Amino acid sequence: ESLRVALERGDLVNSILVKPASFEKLREDVEKKTVKPKVYIASQQVISAVCGFFSRGILAAAQVPVATSDTLLRTVSEATSTFRLLALDGCNDVSNIGALVRTAVALGKMFLAVI
Repeated sequence: ESLRVALERGDLVNSILVKPASFEKLREDVEKKTVKPKVYIASQQVISAVCGFFSRGILAAAQVPVATSDTLLRTVSEATSTFRLLALDGCNDVSNIGALVRTAVALGKMFLAVI
């Protein structure tokens, strides 16, 4: 879901390593991009071996916008509805970070701050 959001938002996605079934779900979003990412199709086992831990089957390299503290504070002060803030400080386990980000996306209206 995070990759789909990045594609829709217009972030520059450089490359994607993905299982065949997962790519079919993303194909339309990838094909809409003016600058198309390099897409590599591989099995679950290959993807997990490449990244060094169990992966859900999608890895991507992208350039996403970085919010400054001023931008974050302005966005929070202009919010017209409630939201949640997830702040990660000193978290260095990639599996834990991935699980936290997926949970944040599922909850919606989430700001993520990695300190």
